[in-house]
Amino acid sequence: MQKAGRSIIHRDIKSSNILLDERFHAKVGDFGLSKVIMSNKDDEDDGGGGGDGGGGGGDDDDDDDDNDEDDDNIPHVTCTSVKGTTGYLDPFYNISQKLTHKSDVYSFGIVLLELVTGKRAFDENRPENEWHLPFWVDATLPLCGPEGLLDSRIPRGTYMEEVVDTMVECGRACCNFQRQDERPSMTQIQGIIQNCLALESKPRNPIDILSRLGAAASSPMSSPRFARPQQPTAKLA
Repeated sequence: MQKAGRSIIHRDIKSSNILLDERFHAKVGDFGLSKVIMSNKDDEDDGGGGGDGGGGGGDDDDDDDDNDEDDDNIPHVTCTSVKGTTGYLDPFYNISQKLTHKSDVYSFGIVLLELVTGKRAFDENRPENEWHLPFWVDATLPLCGPEGLLDSRIPRGTYMEEVVDTMVECGRACCNFQRQDERPSMTQIQGIIQNCLALESKPRNPIDILSRLGAAASSPMSSPRFARPQQPTAKLA
């Protein structure tokens, strides 16, 4: 979230902190761990709206007084104590102690993957190398494709395949381990989600829906359509 040359980094974006009203309009809650940093020109369109629960700047005791920029020209706050929720914590921030607006992007990417897969952000019941949801997605995607990741409670044929593909790739882009600066901005993510909603809201031919339902019931999952990215070497705390 950005305002008047300053960015608010929430630092604890997760499913339980995204609140829905009776019309399913979302607001972000619990800004207790949030931080305020100065924004450079490239960050001006990286904001979002709809915060619920006050501005940033809480819990200043664990941070250095200065704001700085890293090697990728991304403004950050250097934290002497890493805080957040396991499973949603940006690994770059966890390792470097440098908190940026891209840290919130990572956390929101986890939320997107949760919505698509119905899986927990962190689950010790999965194999150890798949405890963190992005690892599970990377391991499963080459085996069964994007639709194979989909929450089994969503009936087949009631969604558009291209929307599932787009949401999976958006979530994975947000969770980019190798290059934090290549994660999309929140403005870009908003545009992607709005495009997906527009696609889903278009009227569809009932005959086409019935044929897809029949095909889903009679045919196996198609081969994977996306290459598996390089596994990150660093393990999250």
